[in-house]
Amino acid sequence: MSMDKIKRLNIQGLILNNRDLWDPVTISKEEVQEGIELGTFQESESKRLGLRDNSFCGTIEDSLANSICAKQSEHAVVRWGGGTARVIGINQFHDDPDVISPGGGANVRYTADPGYGLMLTKRDQNLVPMILVTGKCPTFMIMGWIIPAFAVQALYKTHSGRCEDCQSEYGFLQQMKDRERCHINMQCLLPPWSFNKEL
Repeated sequence: MSMDKIKRLNIQGLILNNRDLWDPVTISKEEVQEGIELGTFQESESKRLGLRDNSFCGTIEDSLANSICAKQSEHAVVRWGGGTARVIGINQFHDDPDVISPGGGANVRYTADPGYGLMLTKRDQNLVPMILVTGKCPTFMIMGWIIPAFAVQALYKTHSGRCEDCQSEYGFLQQMKDRERCHINMQCLLPPWSFNKEL
């Protein structure tokens, strides 16, 4: 894209989401332990129920470690949000938001790779905010958030629905697994400061 075309957009004061905008959160020893227990239980329940639609793939050990980090990151979102929310129990996932409060709730997606961005799946709730978190226990980083239905519509409109015309084999709608919906670049997420922490 030429600079003339970029100038035509008349973008002023544009701030792409980046590390400087992320919020660090350190969880307590009790939250660390609860994350271990919930993540381990979730893995065993998923195995017992034959669920194979989780977003993370890898070895059994890698999957367990990711589930534990995901549950701990939910505690980080609760702490970041002021403590009025709570982490839901096992077997409530995809029925209720990951973190719920009297005012609503939010889903939480954990990524070990902060450059990867947010993968939306077909089972994600369209109108429930999705918060992306990275980091290593006990300190996590709240990276940003989106509302899945709006993000998907924006991507579709930007791309004009021509997923087959995309020249790259990676990105937007390329190389999606059956359970995946689309990939949101980390820089497209709304920054943490713009999220209503009342949930």
